Amino acid sequence: MPGAATRVNAADELSRWVDRFLETRVSQGLAESTLGSDRRTLDLLAAWLRWRGLVLRDLTPRRALAFVGHLRTRWIRKGWGGPRRRPSEATVQANLRPLRSWTRFLVAHDVLLVEPFGAVRQRTPRRVCGRGVFTVDEVHRLFVHLNGNAPLILRDRAALAVLYGAGLRASELLALDVSDVASDERAVQVRHAKGGKSRWVPLGRRAIRDLMTYLEQG
Repeated sequence: MPGAATRVNAADELSRWVDRFLETRVSQGLAESTLGSDRRTLDLLAAWLRWRGLVLRDLTPRRALAFVGHLRTRWIRKGWGGPRRRPSEATVQANLRPLRSWTRFLVAHDVLLVEPFGAVRQRTPRRVCGRGVFTVDEVHRLFVHLNGNAPLILRDRAALAVLYGAGLRASELLALDVSDVASDERAVQVRHAKGGKSRWVPLGRRAIRDLMTYLEQG
């Protein structure tokens, strides 16, 4: 049956390009937990394409938007026997990171003509400090005092922006390395999170701007 053979070849192609991409990530020294998370996200996209009878070259910006809509509306379960719930926007944005990296990889290897997830606008979750910590006005006053272009001022402003904008612990901030910053994806990788786990955290415009200013000028 030619149609069945075509579908099998298309499925093999999807799996092959996922594997090739993740092999490059291994060579970059990413944590196993991050690689596992990336594979789950890419496998989810592959299953979504197969269910619709689509192949890699059918992944257009319009279909990428449809898949992100699927990510936002699907039900997920946290832990065995836990309640089903919709994913948070932070979870959706974390899923977008490997999708964008993978499809850029496909464009670089002439599998796709354009990066389809470039059409997906990033929604940065609104974060507010907890009670008894800082109010928005107090944080604003801290930023006002960190004026100037001296290296230490740039460093402190970047640190405050990342702490406040990404909700990191002080220990997580101190453990960040330059290689953990993905400026094009507006995110940082926290390799030494609580419990020894690794995670990617999206950054807002203010945080990524102050962070890149420090890295480039400080």
